Amino acid sequence: MDDREVYWGDFHKHLQDIDNADSIVESARENLDFYPLLCYPFVWFLQKESGEKEYLGQPSDLSDAFPEAEESSDLLVESTGHRSEYDQWWEVIKETASKYHEPGNFATLIGYEWHGDRKRYGDNNVIYFEDEGKLDPASELPDLYERLRGERALVIPHHIGYKKGRRGKDWDFFDEDLSPVAEIFSYHGSSEGEPSRLELNNNPSMGPGQTRSFWQEGLDRGYRVGAIASNDGPGLPGGYGNGLAAVRAKSLTRDSLYRALKERRTYAVTGDRIELEYHVNDTPMGGVIEGANAAVVDFSVSCPDVLKGVELIVNGKRERVYNHLPEREPERAERFNLKVDFGWGPAEHYGLDVDHLEWLGGLEVEEGELIDVDGCFTLLDQELSWDEKGADWKLRTRRSNNELNSELRQSLILKLKGSTGTKLRFHGEGFDFTRTLGDLSSRSEVIALEDFARKKVLEDTGISEGDVLNDEVFYFNAPKIKLHRANTEPEREARGSFHVEDLKEGGNYLYLRVLEANGQMAWSSPVWIDR
Repeated sequence: MDDREVYWGDFHKHLQDIDNADSIVESARENLDFYPLLCYPFVWFLQKESGEKEYLGQPSDLSDAFPEAEESSDLLVESTGHRSEYDQWWEVIKETASKYHEPGNFATLIGYEWHGDRKRYGDNNVIYFEDEGKLDPASELPDLYERLRGERALVIPHHIGYKKGRRGKDWDFFDEDLSPVAEIFSYHGSSEGEPSRLELNNNPSMGPGQTRSFWQEGLDRGYRVGAIASNDGPGLPGGYGNGLAAVRAKSLTRDSLYRALKERRTYAVTGDRIELEYHVNDTPMGGVIEGANAAVVDFSVSCPDVLKGVELIVNGKRERVYNHLPEREPERAERFNLKVDFGWGPAEHYGLDVDHLEWLGGLEVEEGELIDVDGCFTLLDQELSWDEKGADWKLRTRRSNNELNSELRQSLILKLKGSTGTKLRFHGEGFDFTRTLGDLSSRSEVIALEDFARKKVLEDTGISEGDVLNDEVFYFNAPKIKLHRANTEPEREARGSFHVEDLKEGGNYLYLRVLEANGQMAWSSPVWIDR
């Protein structure tokens, strides 16, 4: 249906840790096809009752600043306006992007979070598709638009569904030429519209969202604005579960990516790299149709996990639904996907000395072959290599009580060609076991490394297995491997059509939502029909 490739990127990952820019971009290169290095031009202060401000700078992890505020009677506040150090950071951003830019293999861009009057106009990221670009100090959004007009740059609104006047999008100020797409999902949640399966509730300070700022509000006003998702915050670019941007482009170059975004050939995913393609009356996503009275929507979906359904949204309402109900016949399948999670233990709050846990391991495939691996990573410095015979990895996990950081586990999606008789041997420090695809096609399984936990408890506390009051503590602190149920192509993939006869007079917009059984989602950019 489409001769363009899908390229994966993250338009909203702050490169706050300037001193470690190289290692962050190297991790991005392993995880993404393209990455805009995003300057975060803000610093933090402790404001005292006297009015004096103590400068904290830009912590690479904002949590570094929290204890200082908690241990004093001072107030933690973020800067507004432009400061001289931002220009120094901007030079590092440009130099690092130039160093790692490799058209066709890994594309870098430069950008920054706009540090003007975000309270009034909402939050925006400025992305340049050329080597040079200015860290613009404009405080008013209309002024920023005017200064960028004619540049190869985009202004991408994000977490737009918050309260207008309190960092939500004010659709009275919008330029669809400079902002052909908006970020409708990130770790904050979904800014698509209401009601929502993934509400804009995750940020404990900024949430919740409200109707008049959402993406659908802009679409209802007649704006032609497409959809992307991206992470937000520091850390691993393209961290799993916090949003990714899919761009359908002719090549992996800055020019091709820019053209695809201008044409709104984009879609948003929460985490799983769902492949989505659709046409309305033979017009691809992002396009405009003049004069049609009806619509035929043809779609093709391929998911990493089990497809639940596809919804057609017409003018903000769910108009048609495709429910995916394939027969499960693993004994006839030739291609399987298997998700494997690593993580969960040990935990510091049990009295154990914990930082990161390293998972050194590998996979050997017998009577089959490994054809691809997706890394579902949220932390930096993950290592993965593979060929048709198997894979090797060195993963890092961290037991965290902060659910937003998603550090509890790191995962692999193994894409395999074989049969129910294909054998998978998993081996590493503390584990060595074999399962067949037939075994895993019928059930999931948890492997708990309780011997590790027994040794860890003894080393850190001196308490042996025979003396512990409740031996559940060993399971609770055991690193665990979860083997999800293996799924087959018919469970993951679908093609279909929707027919819509009752389009309204004037402007109409149509887009797709894709739902996986595991809760992962995708949203397409719309096609617009002017009747």
